[in-house]
Amino acid sequence: MKKTFRSAVPAAAAFVILTALVFSGGWRCPILAFTGIPCPGCGITRAAKALLLLDFAGAWSWNPMIFLLPFPILAAVFGFCRGKGLRWIFLAAAPFLAVWLLFWIIFVVPLYL
Repeated sequence: MKKTFRSAVPAAAAFVILTALVFSGGWRCPILAFTGIPCPGCGITRAAKALLLLDFAGAWSWNPMIFLLPFPILAAVFGFCRGKGLRWIFLAAAPFLAVWLLFWIIFVVPLYL
């Protein structure tokens, strides 16, 4: 039990620090900073915040993929809880990531080229 607790403390600290950075406005997407093109995940945190406030139109305007995000997460969690292992998480997330990347290439990148 002590070994699990010791490994959870740095992870929890990192989560708290990253969350504080993101919600304080001190975080900038490195891909956007270097290329001028927003990455596929740009706006996902603001979309999640809008979704938590039940602002569905605002969430859609920040990043429409936020509405598909629960599906691979739930599939991975249920698979992992059933003992499917890490391979199951990849199999659950791969189709979502493919759709997300395709959406980004078709709809976002042409706006900046």
